[in-house]
Amino acid sequence: MREKMFLLILAIFTTSASGSIIFSDDFESGTLDKWTIGGRQKGVNIAEVVDRHSSQMAHLHHSKASTEITIEKMFDYDPSLEFSFDMEVSVASNAGPTSADYAMGGPHFDFYDSSEQALGHVWYMHSTSSYPFDYYNQFSAMHVFEITDGSLNSYTLNIQNVLSSINVDPSSVASVNFYFKVYNSGSGYNMSADVWVDNVTVVCELPTLEEIEIVGPNEVAENFSASYKAIAHYESGSTKDVTDSADWQVEPNSVASIEAGLLTTESINWPEEDITICAQYTEGEVTAFKII
Repeated sequence: MREKMFLLILAIFTTSASGSIIFSDDFESGTLDKWTIGGRQKGVNIAEVVDRHSSQMAHLHHSKASTEITIEKMFDYDPSLEFSFDMEVSVASNAGPTSADYAMGGPHFDFYDSSEQALGHVWYMHSTSSYPFDYYNQFSAMHVFEITDGSLNSYTLNIQNVLSSINVDPSSVASVNFYFKVYNSGSGYNMSADVWVDNVTVVCELPTLEEIEIVGPNEVAENFSASYKAIAHYESGSTKDVTDSADWQVEPNSVASIEAGLLTTESINWPEEDITICAQYTEGEVTAFKII
């Protein structure tokens, strides 16, 4: 007697949409849940979301001596990374006895290798003193840019341009920590800094996903299991196994089921049964389908 078989129907349907936003926060949720809050917890530190300029904005504040607070987000390094945000900075000081006593605020970038060792630092800051610009810029793996206008402004920073300001080999960079910070270097002096941030967007030019290939047998017996793989194909010619990340479906689901690429069939009452397997995979804002 001929074995009863499932025949898989072959079809292809792919869609794609350009889009490369990998992170965004307009703080309309009223929280800082997308960020890691850090810094030295001395003095008075505040990290919160407040109403300002008719919008919800992240607010960092410090006063008292030798204190800082940050909101941070780590990203895998890619030369196409671009960081956009709206920011206002306010700093004040009663001026300590030396220029090394200063209050500052602004966005920062720390670069790390694959072993999570720090390679270099680039800071953008509004400060009460010229000390950080005069002192830290003597080091090859560190640079401090001055923000001269502390009022609300829009900023866009390309990571390649940021990294080019320090002596670090781009090929050695594995990750970048992007954060906003307020800091007070003084001891016992009345200094304060405030940073307000809104509309943070991080863009990265992701590889263009072209299609999904489903790899596996074209016929499967009843009461049997068979494994399938979903392979993502990119415009660059590269491929990636996305079996575990894809969304799998089978029709009719009354005679078969599929999970993470593993197809399991049931008994059927006739010699052959046509079934359809679909794998859908989304990366960024690009989605590809494959139906067999």
